[in-house]
Amino acid sequence: MRYGRTVESPVPGDVPTRRVVRGLKNAPGSRISIAFITIRGQQAHRDRQKRSRAGVTLIEMLIVAMIISIIAGVSFPAMMSGLAGVRLSSASGSAASFLTAAMNRVERRELAAAIVIAPKENQIAVYTAASGDKPDKRLEMPQGIAIEGDEPRRYLLFPGGAFPRITLVLRNEKGARRSVRIDPATGVPDIRRVEEDK
Repeated sequence: MRYGRTVESPVPGDVPTRRVVRGLKNAPGSRISIAFITIRGQQAHRDRQKRSRAGVTLIEMLIVAMIISIIAGVSFPAMMSGLAGVRLSSASGSAASFLTAAMNRVERRELAAAIVIAPKENQIAVYTAASGDKPDKRLEMPQGIAIEGDEPRRYLLFPGGAFPRITLVLRNEKGARRSVRIDPATGVPDIRRVEEDK
């Protein structure tokens, strides 16, 4: 017995959905078949509309960019201050190692030397009789680190003799200061933070 016929029922924005048209009112399962196929077509149409709407709008992108810029603006000064402190600590350690190495070299080689701390050139140099007017060793301070003082200071080192007390103060662009001292008896460096005078 024939209950009906099959026709194509297109859904806007979707592929055609097959729908069964029943010819008899009391055909078994006629209402269930039509309702099921119609619901499937409508659901596919809604899914396609959702996919077409997916994405990021211009306003959402501007809000995200504004939030990122605010976070960067707040954290940038703290980050730069931390980097300046790290550079100052590193420069202080390098200066202490340079001075200690110069004192040890005088003792090992038994050659007199002169340490010159030049604030204007922002460097520490070691001169020996063999090097002449040119420094035998030189340590330049990194960018953003300055040696306090105006005139250059000279320290003479003699093998077997008492070493002078060498002290220098380094400062970064944020105003933080570190003092580097070399103990003349032991040659051990002492690096301390210099507090600002109030």
